[in-house]
Amino acid sequence: LTSSSRTRVLFEQSLLDPSGVSVDEFYRDYWEKIPLLVSKPKVFFSDTNIACGAPAAGGSASGGADREEDVQHVVADLKDVWANFSSSCAVRLLCPHLHSDSVHSLLSTLELEFGCSVGSNAYLTPGGDSQGFAPHYDDIDAFILQLEGRKRWNVYPPPNRTETLPRFSSGDYTEKDMEDTQPAIDTVLGPGDVLYTPRGWIHQQAHKPPSNGKSG
Repeated sequence: LTSSSRTRVLFEQSLLDPSGVSVDEFYRDYWEKIPLLVSKPKVFFSDTNIACGAPAAGGSASGGADREEDVQHVVADLKDVWANFSSSCAVRLLCPHLHSDSVHSLLSTLELEFGCSVGSNAYLTPGGDSQGFAPHYDDIDAFILQLEGRKRWNVYPPPNRTETLPRFSSGDYTEKDMEDTQPAIDTVLGPGDVLYTPRGWIHQQAHKPPSNGKSG
């Protein structure tokens, strides 16, 4: 296999395989078009550990985190991290690939496949009604990998044509902004599940479980 074909095989086997969607079908039907839910692909991060003294930023789990340009990055003290977590704050670990060979390997595969830089963040959100971020859309395509526990996610189409495939991320939407909008995906991610969201698609970690279980 050539380097490019080997990368394509790794991409398909690590993230897409259980969905039955080939790489060609992914680019044709999903990439920058619509979300894709994949249950339990083969990717697995057994060596990921957030307790490594890495730069971190926390956001209120009830009111959403600050936008990227407003966050001041510091080296977090673990006692402060867990104290804030106990007070219903979400924990974000920046660049976990600097501390995990398996995450680094996956990002390298994705960079070769997509031909662009690929980054990662890891999030730990308290249970109950906690929510790490308000509803928003990003200016990047994202693969959301659920490592442990369960989270309900709602994904909504772009608000209008001008905000389809945007070059900039949105501000925060409120729950009232979204109350009359039907989600395209309403699902609970469990360990090993992956959710692909194109840029411009509004997504949020929702509070309550869906009424009919997993869907999307």
